[in-house]
Amino acid sequence: MVSEGEENSTPVGSFHDSMISEGEENYPYIQKKKNSGPVGSFLETISTLANLEHLDLSNNMDIYSIPDSFCSLSKLHTLDLTRCYDLERLPENVGEMDMLKFLIVKDCIINMSNLQSNKHVIPLPNFVVHAAEGEHTSNLVRLKNASPPELELRCLGNVKSVEEARAIKLREKRSMVKLTLAWTTGKKGFVEDMELLKELVPPRNLEHFELSGYNNVIFPTWLTDIATYLPNLVSVSLWDITQCGSLPPLGQLPNLKRLELVAISGIKKIDRGFCGGVKAFTRLEDFSMFRMESLEEWTTAYSKGEGGVADQFMFPNLKELEIFGCHKLRLNPRPPRVKGTWRIRESDGVLLQWGESSPYTGSSTSSASLACLLIKPSMAPLHQWKLLRHLPAIKELNIQYCNDLSSSSDIIGACSLRELTLLCCDITSLPQWLGHLTTLQKLRIRSCRSLNNLPEWLCDLVSLKDLNIYDCHGIVSLPESTQRLTKLKRLTIQDCPALEQWGKLKENKKKIHHIKEVRWQGKPDLLSALMYCAEEFSEE
Repeated sequence: MVSEGEENSTPVGSFHDSMISEGEENYPYIQKKKNSGPVGSFLETISTLANLEHLDLSNNMDIYSIPDSFCSLSKLHTLDLTRCYDLERLPENVGEMDMLKFLIVKDCIINMSNLQSNKHVIPLPNFVVHAAEGEHTSNLVRLKNASPPELELRCLGNVKSVEEARAIKLREKRSMVKLTLAWTTGKKGFVEDMELLKELVPPRNLEHFELSGYNNVIFPTWLTDIATYLPNLVSVSLWDITQCGSLPPLGQLPNLKRLELVAISGIKKIDRGFCGGVKAFTRLEDFSMFRMESLEEWTTAYSKGEGGVADQFMFPNLKELEIFGCHKLRLNPRPPRVKGTWRIRESDGVLLQWGESSPYTGSSTSSASLACLLIKPSMAPLHQWKLLRHLPAIKELNIQYCNDLSSSSDIIGACSLRELTLLCCDITSLPQWLGHLTTLQKLRIRSCRSLNNLPEWLCDLVSLKDLNIYDCHGIVSLPESTQRLTKLKRLTIQDCPALEQWGKLKENKKKIHHIKEVRWQGKPDLLSALMYCAEEFSEE
């Protein structure tokens, strides 16, 4: 990464032996504060390498600033500061470094104002298109000789002409694996979005693609025939596309594993046209739909031939599914097959739509391997969640911010749950149906602050092995029947002051003496709270 003649200089992204204190040889990052000690010496030494052209300081998370002496590196061409999270500033005179062409600041939050005077530096991967008043072209043409592995083109509405897009020859940047093309939502550009996007054909080897803010009723050919142009795509994200009434046939992408659709307001139906033919989405594992406000129907299965019976799932190998803010959505003819976690957030139609008919009993059921269903939140009472009838084999149910947990036995009684979580539910007592879950092995009750003492029928949970109660101040005791939970191996009580006081009494210790592992934890410290939040975030 250094130019010829610098064989004895410090390797880029590593350390010269003389700069590492004893015991630090194997430590991967510079771990000093405010560029003090070896860090400051190391950076100052770099500033003396007059012929240095490429410098990689990525992943050095304790570099707070780049010294002003860096501006003396008159031949420096590329500076990589990827994931230098604590970097606060660039050198004051960095705008005067005429040879500096590429500044890579991925995952950095850094003030770039002192670069505005330098028309040669190209910040990567996030490149913001702009054109000064009175100029005939935008700065997009500066990317003509750049071929980064990752590129985000923002504010594409500022491109002045299609010739600019054609000039950068995006399709020839074969080292690129990730590309984002983004317009500013609601802002009219100098060039029609369709005409501009037509010229921004990505390289064939692209693996990750995101399109955001596109405002036209149709897509260019390279998107309508995307499997031919971009067969190596692994992930696709489409955001804030307001005019298109149909989606590209993404189902024919042979390597697609992750798909995200966000705020595509013109789409009313997801059906076979989205698949582009049979054997669609064969490798898709993760599918998310956010804020699809006009979406009314998702045809989850379709026939293999004209006039045939619906017998093939649209996403046969789906592991993760999230539906968020799709208020009108209905699924037809049955729930999709999900092997991992299905999250339903603010999309009550998906929960309530199913008729009174018996669940689908075909050879390819949708619930055979569903590991977890997460509901957050639902305004409808649980006894209306007819979807549960179609998911008898579900292993874990996670209910968050739902306040009416009343149910009839036919809604949840058939489920063979092993784990149940109630988080931030405004309830005063546990629902009766919980006592019928004889297969339940783990019960988490978290931040249900209106919940009063646990019922005596808790002993009906004959398979319960793990009970976790967190931040439930209304619970002042465990039921007498706790002694009859003979399979209970672990009891964790945290931030439940009254319950903790109950547990200190000698006569109450006898009631839980049979439990192998009992943890009494007070209000969590900051680190524990952060770890708890991280756990809840991962569950969501």
